[in-house]
Amino acid sequence: MIQQQLLQLVDEPPDSTLYADMTPFDIVLLYGVKIQNAYDHVRIKIHDKYNPIRIKLDRDCYYGVKLKPNKFITQVYNRICSVPMDHQDHVDMYRKRLSMYGLSCDSCYKYLKNKIFPLDMSNLELVSINSPYDMKQSELLVTDSEQLPWFTQYTDFKIFILNNK
Repeated sequence: MIQQQLLQLVDEPPDSTLYADMTPFDIVLLYGVKIQNAYDHVRIKIHDKYNPIRIKLDRDCYYGVKLKPNKFITQVYNRICSVPMDHQDHVDMYRKRLSMYGLSCDSCYKYLKNKIFPLDMSNLELVSINSPYDMKQSELLVTDSEQLPWFTQYTDFKIFILNNK
């Protein structure tokens, strides 16, 4: 019965009231996931000791750990995030700009859109100075729920530059 209830959550959007709106002109570097539906909201949980945040930008909901950007990403931010999103080749343009600085978005370019700039997880050490928590996904995630199959409690984290300008 529980599995049937969980499957119904796949077709429901996440409850956006549970996500904090980004303040205007705010920029957040987030290590986490995009919450696609209510099922994602239920199944993905980060240990409280990592201070996870739930944040909403326009209609998109995200869950993860806020990162502290290092000087490198702060310096190149304007160059990589100024891709004209109305251009038909905006994804290729973004990927080329990232590659100029040794960054990539090979596994997450589908999330690229206005105000949302994804980076591959492999870029973590290049863009952030806060790896006091080793940022191993297996240690970040709470995976002991008995109501969910074990394999559904794991997910692939991405790095998102969320820009509410």
